[in-house]
Amino acid sequence: MADLQERIEALVQSHKEADVSDCVLFDDAITQLVRISRILHMPRGHALLIGDTGLGKRSLAHLASVMAGCHTYHLLLSR
Repeated sequence: MADLQERIEALVQSHKEADVSDCVLFDDAITQLVRISRILHMPRGHALLIGDTGLGKRSLAHLASVMAGCHTYHLLLSR
């Protein structure tokens, strides 16, 4: 887990993006990041991230997409 955390932190530092650069990577976050990354690498892979606000779902999904080389879009909902 320590080696994986070092590799991910090096990736975060190489991509100086606002959403990713301030991530705190603890063990549960790394586990979720690996799961999201695995889904993105599958053909037609998709995931629905559900949970309370402020838990880092969007940041982890964005970091996983950067790792996979995908482009991200953020939809703004309005009435």
